Amino acid sequence: MPAPLHALIDESGDAGTAGKGSRWLVIALTLDLGRPGELATLIEHIRADVQRRKTHLHFAQIRNVSRKLKAYRQLAGAPITTIIVAIDTSAFSPGQGLSQPAELYKFGLFFAIERASQIAGALGRPLAITVEESDLFQVEQFRVELDDMRNESLDLLPHMHWASIDSALVNAASKEGEIRLGAADAAAHAFFRAIEPRFDDDIHAPMYGDMLLPTLWRGPAGATLAGNGFIFVPRGREREFVDELEVTKEWLVAGKQVAPLLWRHRARSANRTEGGQSPRSS
Repeated sequence: MPAPLHALIDESGDAGTAGKGSRWLVIALTLDLGRPGELATLIEHIRADVQRRKTHLHFAQIRNVSRKLKAYRQLAGAPITTIIVAIDTSAFSPGQGLSQPAELYKFGLFFAIERASQIAGALGRPLAITVEESDLFQVEQFRVELDDMRNESLDLLPHMHWASIDSALVNAASKEGEIRLGAADAAAHAFFRAIEPRFDDDIHAPMYGDMLLPTLWRGPAGATLAGNGFIFVPRGREREFVDELEVTKEWLVAGKQVAPLLWRHRARSANRTEGGQSPRSS
């Protein structure tokens, strides 16, 4: 049996709906495409450099900007592929089926795994999925629902490569127990801060997503943006970032080099909301 392709999943943002959390919940799935131990060694090296007093990486807590930028530069060249699901929590009202945070999170997980299964299928490898432990994720329940979806042939995930999916290979772990989750944490934080920045906290925030653009999955030739590695839920929410995402699509589909993608739009937004004082990168 071929060795499994390992998918590491983490999230950034708050799954609360109707304004009770952050507007965006970003789920990042990172595929480890390197040699055995290569990604784990890199994450441990980054942790020792930027968060040496902690047992695991948590990018939201890294306050030294120069070290944070250095870490993202290292990850940009790592043997990983990233899939991002950005969920607009404001689109789901109390009383709806997806109004519960755990249900909304699970909904996003299915979309990320669907994309990852296509990559695993192309490589002829089973997909081993590790989700960071949290109150949002119940591994046994998720395994049952995954099997139910396979058996019922539901149309929700028409592109799932079911031959690569084995619910027994779905697990939950802490960042201490699975150090490679640090890569998924980095991606989730980067793209969350790209689309929902806090300039009072870190004016460099939108740059982190730009730096990880090379790791985003490029889907089949001619695929729409949603067919690549950046998925917005509900569909249509990407129109808010139309200028930036058109550049992203161009980069993903054609492999063109582009100028920083989200910084321009986010800087304009901050300029409007902060009395005309546009932040600058350094």
